[in-house]
Order: sequence, then structure tokens, then C-alpha cells
Amino acid sequence: MYQPIVVDFIPDDEQFIGLDVLQCALTDALPMLSLLSNQQAHTNREEQNFYQLRQEVLWYAGAAGASDAIPAVGLFSVPAIQGKMLHSLANQYGVSWNKKDYAEFVGMLGSGFFTAIYI
Repeated sequence: MYQPIVVDFIPDDEQFIGLDVLQCALTDALPMLSLLSNQQAHTNREEQNFYQLRQEVLWYAGAAGASDAIPAVGLFSVPAIQGKMLHSLANQYGVSWNKKDYAEFVGMLGSGFFTAIYI
């Protein structure tokens, strides 16, 4: 159920009629294209910083997801990977992250962590 999209490039006037509609349709169909087009939208410093760290966050998320595929391993590796990600992000932003902070993080996981053990 794709709808036709009319795009007209007029080189004399440098107008691109329908290009925005085409771009929206492509970003809906191809999420990776959406990520690439969003790169142009990052204008302020915080957005640029996060954009640079997004690959790192996605890597940690992928590692946590992959290790969670093995239930016994994922039970302990996912919180460890998440803690390491927070440590890495803290370093990127100049925030201290030590063993006490990690212990508090594990404590905040609370009953969700212990419920996963018994499921």
C-alpha cells in the first residue's frame, strides 16, 4: 500500500516540489534513513553531544540485548553492561561514577532484578 509521490525538480528555479513528501515517505519506510536525515537537524550543543554518543549507547544496548538471549548469563550481564554504559557516559560528560554510584544503581533496579531471578 504505497501511494505514488510526485517529485518535480525544476533546475532553473532550484525548486524541489514534493521533495519533503518523498523524504517523509522514505524515512517512514526506512528507519535508517530517518537517522541520517535527523543528523542534519542537530543544531545545539547538547543534541550534537548526544548524537556523537548515540552509537555508543546503541552498542551497549545491543550487547545487553544479545547477552540477555541467554537467560542465566543475561541475569547478571545486563545490569553490568548497563552500569558500564552509565560509567562511560558519566566520563563523557565529566561526571564522577564510582563503586558507590554503581551500588546505588544496582539498588535502584530493585524488585525487577530479583523478580527476574525467579521467573
